[in-house]
Amino acid sequence: MICTVPSWVIPGTYVENLDFLSRQQTVAGVELLFYLYDAETEALLDTELPKIKEYADRFVFTVHMPDPLKAE
Repeated sequence: MICTVPSWVIPGTYVENLDFLSRQQTVAGVELLFYLYDAETEALLDTELPKIKEYADRFVFTVHMPDPLKAE
């Protein structure tokens, strides 16, 4: 069984949460939450994506898409 958690478990950015979650040995997967995908979220993701990718060997990632789903 794989224990998967949302990417927001403590106040902070995606990377701050991944840093925290990487120390939780039982967590094997993270669902990246994108409730909204606005300019602020896009800018944050652009900045943090290289560091998020560094966790590819540590976590299985899934994505929670925004609702409603827009073309962008």
